[in-house]
Amino acid sequence: MLMREAAKTYNWTLNNAGIAAMWRGGCIIKSVFLSDITAAYRENPELENLLVSPFFLKAVSTAQAGWRRVIAQGT
Repeated sequence: MLMREAAKTYNWTLNNAGIAAMWRGGCIIKSVFLSDITAAYRENPELENLLVSPFFLKAVSTAQAGWRRVIAQGT
């Protein structure tokens, strides 16, 4: 979202799928999600937020019950 806002401010054209693919190839932290991020932006280059991508929406929905238990226990 930070890069998207910077792109608006500075009138940049970003290829988010390409950026995620580049990070996957050269990043010290090899996140398994980088390939899913790349796929989400290839499917919808204008994706406003990864959380509305079907893959990430399902992942967040699936994990939500566990997160709620941990937060409740921590509180």
